[in-house]
Amino acid sequence: MMLATLWYAGAMGLLSVILANYVLFVRLRARTVARWQPNAAERVQANFVENVPLTLVLLLVVELAGAATEFIHGCGVALVVLRVLHAWGLARNEGANYPRLIGAQGTFVLISVLGMVSGGDGMKWFLVALLFVSPAVFAERCEPGPKQLFWGDLHIHTSFSMDAYVWNNQVTPAQALEFAQGHVQIASNGQQLKLDRALDFAAVTDHAEYFAVIEACQVQQADTAYCRALREAAAEDSRRGFNDLFLPALLAGDRLCQVPGADCVVQAKSLWQRTIDAANEATQPCEFTAFVANEWTASPDNLHWHRNLIYANDTVPERAINSFDEPDQLALWQALAERCGDVPDCDVLAIPHNSNIGLGGAFDVSGHSAAQLGARSRFEKLVEIHQHKGSSECYPGSTLSDEDCEFEIMLPIPMLRALQANPRDLTEA
Repeated sequence: MMLATLWYAGAMGLLSVILANYVLFVRLRARTVARWQPNAAERVQANFVENVPLTLVLLLVVELAGAATEFIHGCGVALVVLRVLHAWGLARNEGANYPRLIGAQGTFVLISVLGMVSGGDGMKWFLVALLFVSPAVFAERCEPGPKQLFWGDLHIHTSFSMDAYVWNNQVTPAQALEFAQGHVQIASNGQQLKLDRALDFAAVTDHAEYFAVIEACQVQQADTAYCRALREAAAEDSRRGFNDLFLPALLAGDRLCQVPGADCVVQAKSLWQRTIDAANEATQPCEFTAFVANEWTASPDNLHWHRNLIYANDTVPERAINSFDEPDQLALWQALAERCGDVPDCDVLAIPHNSNIGLGGAFDVSGHSAAQLGARSRFEKLVEIHQHKGSSECYPGSTLSDEDCEFEIMLPIPMLRALQANPRDLTEA
């Protein structure tokens, strides 16, 4: 009589071939279509290879030991269902979801059950003890203590930001988050780069205002005059693309699509979804956290009122909040409340960014009502102090006697013009 295990070994063999070919297909597709990331498919196959052979061996051992045929078929059917659930769950959503969770954890339970049955009473007691002890071990490892120092980066631009793309930044959010975890990244000049220490957390905060034009020109490779000029300028790795293409659009407040008849909102949503997917895929519980994020880039009169919008999870607005739709700070806080704060499971932090180039405008509260101030205090609980564009610890030109206020101060353009016309000491009145 044919062993029942062989039926399920055959089924798993076929599924293994399907997954292997799917990985190959996705890898080939990823070379030409930026939205296709091979990571999820590879993780499905890797999880399959790690767990299914051991499960089949244990199933065969139990059957040879004389277990009931019904029990073998029950375990075999469970294995097939669990592996399909795991593959389907990770394929439909790279973040946490029930099919993926049930498929993975169910396989572990099945292995445990077969191990207990095949190992006799001694193995049963060992596995029971292990099941009780392991949650405590992992809980101690994963839960932060009262004082834990974590290192991360909450302001990262990739090729999804137009100002970074025109400087020939070809890195996707997924690649940037891999780099944050300590992986090697190849720069546009061919140089291999790697962090000395992997980060604990990171957020890709691309400018949401130009998601539509990047979707059209960089991802879809639209054949329009503007897109061709943008790609050519980016390949030059010079200031031309920044000065001639990005700055004019920024100062004019133009919402660029660059595909005749295309819907800007749809194009922007597409790039935003890839940003969300990249963060979900990069997050490794207890090891590395990738926040879904974007930058709100209001720049009235060349002043920076920018905010990095950092979300707690992947429950986020359908469209990235941006300064085209929300042109001032009051509109920003209202949008954060309506599209996140009042939505179950959505939580967001707005961090003023580059406020040293804002002449205090990022913190102006004159004329604001109590409700408006309450909305601001709800979302803005931190401020960025220092980054590569200068320090925000001191207000340039104020009556300060601290000589440290001269360190790494970058001035806003209106103040630079005023100082050029009337030079004065920035640290004294």
